[in-house]
Amino acid sequence: AAGTSLDVIEVDAASNGTLAALGNVAGATTIFIISTASGETVATIAPASMTDEQDISADLLGNYYAVYSGGGNYKIAKHTPSGGTVWTQTNVGASGSISFDPVNSRVFVVGDDVMDTGESFAVLSPIDGAVVTSIDMGAVTSWDYIRHDGLGGAVLGNLNAGDDQLLGMSAALAQSWTLTSSSLLVTNISVNNRDPSGDSPSRRTVRSIAVAGGTVKVFDRLGTTLVTNGTTALHPGVPVIFSAVAGIDKIFFSDGISQKYYSAVSNS
Repeated sequence: AAGTSLDVIEVDAASNGTLAALGNVAGATTIFIISTASGETVATIAPASMTDEQDISADLLGNYYAVYSGGGNYKIAKHTPSGGTVWTQTNVGASGSISFDPVNSRVFVVGDDVMDTGESFAVLSPIDGAVVTSIDMGAVTSWDYIRHDGLGGAVLGNLNAGDDQLLGMSAALAQSWTLTSSSLLVTNISVNNRDPSGDSPSRRTVRSIAVAGGTVKVFDRLGTTLVTNGTTALHPGVPVIFSAVAGIDKIFFSDGISQKYYSAVSNS
């Protein structure tokens, strides 16, 4: 609709059949809860006085955790798939990205003063949003992006520095690896932790994906590898590209012009 923009999408990890689209309507932050079966909006959430959208993540029960800001404040809130609000935490410290850890049932948040802790990374309780612990992860004072890795840890991205940096964090909240390069120019990170072979329920493969200049690559602590047909698969000129993991082996990407997906089975 006119005056409406959608900035971040997140697919419900439970079986409620919804996705959340975090966007803006006429200058006001709005969350649309949408049925994945019909495409119809089943609920709309409009947090008061919020004008800028940061990030959103889903837990295993279908709840959504969102970060948005406005009027000099940042809010982190937990919303139900029916559009209710469980809790809201308000602070002035900048929080930029959020990710629910499904292994340990906790919420990861990054920024440059998360929840007014003065630190770049914090763990929140999903029950009430209280800070459980906080740290300058990897001795870095500002992180822009975080995604859980499905193993209790996460991948953090510092995407706006002269030398872009990616950091792997273990389930014990310790740095496990870093990748720094002035040629990364990363605009999105996403982690697929499903078993791409499909032949063994006990196997799990973690695969981290980065998009830089429209080109899609797999990355780990050793470096990056181009995926099949990954060169300029997405628009190279947009500043931010959004992604969402869906299904068994797919990560969907949207650059505002086209929508494509990465398949872990074919690595393409």
